[in-house]
Amino acid sequence: HAIARALEALPEDQRSVQDLAYHTWAAGDREAAARYGERAGDEAHAVFAHDDAARYYDAALGSVEPRSRDAARIALKLGRTHNRNLDKRLCGTYYEQAAEAFAAAHDIEGESDARFEQTAALYSLDDDDCTRPLEHFRKRLALPEHATLRTRTDVRLAHLYQLLGRV
Repeated sequence: HAIARALEALPEDQRSVQDLAYHTWAAGDREAAARYGERAGDEAHAVFAHDDAARYYDAALGSVEPRSRDAARIALKLGRTHNRNLDKRLCGTYYEQAAEAFAAAHDIEGESDARFEQTAALYSLDDDDCTRPLEHFRKRLALPEHATLRTRTDVRLAHLYQLLGRV
């Protein structure tokens, strides 16, 4: 705990967000570990260090409430990181987790993005049922305030149907 506090006391330009992520996690400071872990993941991701990014995001994800907006956002980042690392099966798992957390947090836009990413990952795996996540999600878009999102989902599905030869 003392190391984490000493690191936090340093001027911003002298801090290592990676060290802060580790030491706040080791100290059991879940809030700081989530914040610094996500930032460390973002920094690693920005320089294409996808394995490092995944480790930091995973630690951050373990430090937040599972069905929260924070969990959804971090799980989506983990999915995208594994996607860029060409691990399509694992990225799909995180996209599913993100979609469920966005749904639990009543963030339908976030859920839409996660379902689309999940569908794209399934498509890249040549999954015959790759449209299932978007089709299932679309059923929940019956309210008038969802018209724009429903149209966006329909366009995404139409494009996939065309790619799959289902038109």
